[in-house]
Amino acid sequence: MLRIVSYYITIDTYMESFKLDRQLIIDVALILLGSFLLATGYSLFLAPAHISPGGVYGLALVIRQLLHQVFHIDLGLGTIALFFNIPLFLLAMHGLGKMSAIKTVVTFLLVALFSDLIDDWFGGRPLVEDAILCSFYGGAILGVSVWMIFRAQSTVRVRIPWLGCSPAPSIPRSVRSSCS
Repeated sequence: MLRIVSYYITIDTYMESFKLDRQLIIDVALILLGSFLLATGYSLFLAPAHISPGGVYGLALVIRQLLHQVFHIDLGLGTIALFFNIPLFLLAMHGLGKMSAIKTVVTFLLVALFSDLIDDWFGGRPLVEDAILCSFYGGAILGVSVWMIFRAQSTVRVRIPWLGCSPAPSIPRSVRSSCS
């Protein structure tokens, strides 16, 4: 009898391990695709149309334009955003769980990398010339990509408690660790 119980425990442990591995693969795929789409929305729709969405990337877009016009310095959008994301992440790190913190760092780095690569590949040209369509497509792509990233329990925004950002407790943990 003990052998049968031991056998079932072994199978149960294996199935739990398989579920964890499967979920990790899904999370990695969502983070990769979400980061690429987020970078696409910024680099191909919003940045070329000079539309600032707000947040770190909105600030990075404005600073990028100022650096280009005033000092004739061309820095990548992702590079500038990393200058702001890293200190903000360090301030908010204690509010994230270990796995969520790792996923958030990976997401920051991937979005920055993809933003700079897409900008280099397309040379800063928008896919659509009309600014209203750029804002519509860019906003839609950003919405889908942020959903994917939140679904993988990563964040693209961090919460800094002493700044007064405290979402309602009924919001899922992955979304609660971000500030809207």
